[in-house]
Amino acid sequence: MSEERYFRERARIEQGHVKYREKLKEEGKSPEEIQLVFDDYAAKYEFGVRRGGIRSRDPVEAAALEIARDLVKEGLRNKGEKLKDVGSKRIDELANQLIERHPKIRERAKAQVELTKDLATELIA
Repeated sequence: MSEERYFRERARIEQGHVKYREKLKEEGKSPEEIQLVFDDYAAKYEFGVRRGGIRSRDPVEAAALEIARDLVKEGLRNKGEKLKDVGSKRIDELANQLIERHPKIRERAKAQVELTKDLATELIA
């Protein structure tokens, strides 16, 4: 990594920490509580390990989650709720609950993945 990129990335990270610290202060956290949050994060941090949202490498699970997300979003819109107010994390939680309650979503996802594979195979042949 070039020195310039290193300092640019370091500044970006420090800016993020400042914003997060300010958010915690707004929530009424004391400096000691804020430090505990950062210490806990540092203790659990693993270099080189990426952590992100809930992504599945299984194409059926990924398709099921996408179908369920669309259904949840449609339901929220029908109730007059704004998606940005609900947040993507909550939408994912609701989508996972929907998948567990309605196994047909996985069945539909499986059919969709199989159709995609069949069409891809047909196009290649």
